[in-house]
Amino acid sequence: MKIITLRTQIRELPDVVRKAWERADGSWLRILQDEPDTKKIHAAVAALDLEVATREDIAKAMGYSGWIYDPRCHECGRNVELTVQLGEEPDYESCTADICLECLREALKRGAQ
Repeated sequence: MKIITLRTQIRELPDVVRKAWERADGSWLRILQDEPDTKKIHAAVAALDLEVATREDIAKAMGYSGWIYDPRCHECGRNVELTVQLGEEPDYESCTADICLECLREALKRGAQ
């Protein structure tokens, strides 16, 4: 189980970027020839104060904004401030669900009946 908010995503981003782009031999993946160096992007993100950095700060450091998203409930489909991620670590074939507090409360209420 994992709590997902905008802040938790920002705090975890340097590790997520490293995991995505650093190779086992210590070299860094190049996305496209004209794109910024991924090691430099990681350094720019890691240099931010992750406790106060905004979505805009992340976009500026990375050069784009696609890595930070509004948490979305897989049950009701709404974008919310917080979800609880249940199941396996997200992957292409994982069994994972992000559920908002309202849907979790409703499930508990129905289960108690």
